[in-house]
Amino acid sequence: MTLTKCPDCGTEISDAAAACVKCGRPMSHPDSSIRINRSGAWCPNCGNRDSYKFRRIGCFFWILVIATLGVALILYPLLSQAWRCNLCKNEW
Repeated sequence: MTLTKCPDCGTEISDAAAACVKCGRPMSHPDSSIRINRSGAWCPNCGNRDSYKFRRIGCFFWILVIATLGVALILYPLLSQAWRCNLCKNEW
């Protein structure tokens, strides 16, 4: 590992550092690839290691939800109707 100068403040930092220790400027590394371990993946943009995985809910999910609601609204009037007495709860 060699020492390089920060373009902003001129502090000598290691070439393996993700950011300058003095001013915090992210250092870009041309050979940086995404490295994954238990604490997260390295961000290829800024070199930050504080990351997490999340799922994107795509169009298929929303189409399925809308289709289910549409079918329910179409079939609701076809359900059988019954009378119920408010006093004794008898149904007929």
